[in-house]
Amino acid sequence: MKRSNCCSRRSPSYRVTKPSIDASADPQAAPAHHLLEPSASTKENRPQLKGPRPIGSSVSDSISLSSPVACSSPREDVLGPPMPSNVCALPEEHRCCLLGKVPGLRVRRRRAMLIYVCAADSQDCCAEKGALQCGAAARLRVRARRRGWRVHVADLHWRSPLEQQRDHRFPVLCIAELARQSDLGAVVPVLFLNSGLGTPLLPHTLECADFKAALETAEDESDKSLLNKWYTLDASTTPPCYRLVRGAPARWRREMAKTLNVLVRTLPQEACDAYLTTVVEQEVQHTVLMSVEAARRCVWVCRAGGAAPPQEPQDSADMAHHHELQRRLNNLQKDLKQHLSERNVIRASVRGRSAPGGEDEYTEGVSSALGDRLDSLLDALVADNDVPAGYNGIPTTLFDEVNEHLAFCQKAAQCTSNREITLNELKTYITGDSTVPLALIGGAGCGKATLVARAVTLAHSYQPDLAVIIRFVGLTPASSSSHMLLKSIVDQCHVLMTGTVYRGRNDVWSLSAALPILLGGVGRSRGALLCVVGADALRAARWLPERLPHNVKMIVTVTEEKDEPSSSAIMAVLSSEDGPKVVRAPPVGPDEAKAVLTACAATYSKTGAASPPEAAVKAVQKCTLPLYAKILAWQISLSAETFTELSEPETTPELVICEDLEGQLMQILITTEAALGADRVKTCLALLTASRRGLDDTEILDILAHDELFRSEETYLPWAPASLVWPQLAALLSPWLRWDARGAARWRDAALASAASDRYLADCDAAVRHTLIDYYEVSLICRRHYFCPPGCAGTRGGRRAGGTRRWPVRRPTDTWPTATPPCATRL
Repeated sequence: MKRSNCCSRRSPSYRVTKPSIDASADPQAAPAHHLLEPSASTKENRPQLKGPRPIGSSVSDSISLSSPVACSSPREDVLGPPMPSNVCALPEEHRCCLLGKVPGLRVRRRRAMLIYVCAADSQDCCAEKGALQCGAAARLRVRARRRGWRVHVADLHWRSPLEQQRDHRFPVLCIAELARQSDLGAVVPVLFLNSGLGTPLLPHTLECADFKAALETAEDESDKSLLNKWYTLDASTTPPCYRLVRGAPARWRREMAKTLNVLVRTLPQEACDAYLTTVVEQEVQHTVLMSVEAARRCVWVCRAGGAAPPQEPQDSADMAHHHELQRRLNNLQKDLKQHLSERNVIRASVRGRSAPGGEDEYTEGVSSALGDRLDSLLDALVADNDVPAGYNGIPTTLFDEVNEHLAFCQKAAQCTSNREITLNELKTYITGDSTVPLALIGGAGCGKATLVARAVTLAHSYQPDLAVIIRFVGLTPASSSSHMLLKSIVDQCHVLMTGTVYRGRNDVWSLSAALPILLGGVGRSRGALLCVVGADALRAARWLPERLPHNVKMIVTVTEEKDEPSSSAIMAVLSSEDGPKVVRAPPVGPDEAKAVLTACAATYSKTGAASPPEAAVKAVQKCTLPLYAKILAWQISLSAETFTELSEPETTPELVICEDLEGQLMQILITTEAALGADRVKTCLALLTASRRGLDDTEILDILAHDELFRSEETYLPWAPASLVWPQLAALLSPWLRWDARGAARWRDAALASAASDRYLADCDAAVRHTLIDYYEVSLICRRHYFCPPGCAGTRGGRRAGGTRRWPVRRPTDTWPTATPPCATRL
């Protein structure tokens, strides 16, 4: 029976033309399979390819971040085998992406508009922030969702105890959160600045020359004693400096103002500009003054009319400090007027605000003005980031998927160490005539992924025309299940063969049958290398071939565990009379483990590179796993005062050293619980661990806002603690979390994910998953309605009776309790 050409009728809109069939092509070159389309025309003279430009990546691995960078693909012009005509017509970087040349395409910005709130005084702008949170952002989120975008408001200014401590823990957290949001999407700073800079801060460090000059300038002995009391010499840094000592908040508040006055009087004006700062000044510096894009998008909300000028203090010592703050405020306002567009400056008139009904009218006016500006910014972002659905008949989603894995591969290759013996074994296999897969076996955290990544980056130096297809299991949603992973691999092979994605039956049996034929076709034209990293995490991966076509190689990594049946199952799938070929990842030597420890400790340190303690050095001599050394480095460099409140002057996190990797993995969770609270950490990480594809900031804050653990009546909006705890947790666990293409947080290491599952889901797995199901069911029902922040049902200030959050649309078969909805189930 003759089959109709139904594929063309089912073609999506992005496929404008179907590749033509070259009648002169060798019929033997195309595989005879009923699921494959005819191969597209090929050109004898293929355009010359050049090595792509390197790109940055934020992904790290278990090896030292400062290890030698691997060689990238060759940059000289090469002539390769023929390719389908529409693939040849692609831009060079797209062709390199399909061929697996590292690095691939430049990372495309996520479809996310991230509003970052900069505030000089959170108490002074409560009404304006309420207008943003409960008015403008609420409406904006509806518009963005309909256009396929995500809007999130990052606001850490809630007059929390951490903010009131007046030291550098809070600004460090703010800058860390701002940097994280900048990696997740387009940051839109919304600045609330009126007639003050907020709480002044003492300098965190002073150069030795400046500190000694201040001591010499100080005339009073009490001034010198204050400087010597609060600053100590830190000789462990390069160059040495004077560092602010850690003090209890009670002593801090009594003497901070006096010490600030001393510095204002003794430091020259240039030094005051360099050292004396506030949180809002640092936020403006890292957004408006350091990024042209952020300056173009920044919205400044300030009051106009009716505001009384600040009163000058009577004390002459405080007078100098007051004049210094006023001078810096004038300079900051001048910089803002110079860098910001006039239409992005909202001057809210306060005349008549004290009259009856004036507060509501004022808030509505601010909300309307903010909404208009943010709507315009969203429209501009959507227009700037509009990409076609496909290129020459190849969907954009395939390029994004391949590029996500290539970017991870590039970063992992930079983290590998010089284990040349194993790399030579992989090179011999890639360039040899073997027809069986190669299984790279090793324990958890031994660096298998980095070894494969290094081999992939070097593969094109072995064979310039090689087509490399690499997938890291669980890195993206399309690689999180066996079926979807197989489909993405088949699509990439089908494009290299025919110029179009696979459009046969989308079931495992049909895809499994097509895979070896496609690999064989690619292998006959140019050679193919398929790498599946973390194959033992797959279920029902029987589609992995035990025999390979000629000129095709396959490398899989398998974690060797005594009680892990999945690794045995994968080896059984790959087993044949001649294979698989097994290569064991070599253990890291003691010297190399010490180097990893030292390099990672320097990378994570917030106070400068100090030598690791002797106990940690001895520990890595016994357990040389790179992941083990990385955990120790994180513990050494960790300072709980960086992101949390501190009450004692000399409290430091205890360095607990375990003899095995499992115990050290658990120390990550125990240390985090000690810093942020066991119940809160368990709630957050249980949700994150139970979610199959991770949770983005908006999703996790929506859920946490219902839990009484993350609510407080002391803040202007009761759910404010949730918006502060999650950034604290993300900053503390930054080496162990990663954010995928849609901005969802996921565990970076499978071993740590397993440890978190054992600790947080053992007694509440069903309850946590029920919470996620309830959230997404209601979210789907509310697709056309905003999933409102707590208490934003039209009441002034965002509060309502009982201070609880209600859903705008309820399920007809379920009634949510007013005090504790299912999402707020304590874990």
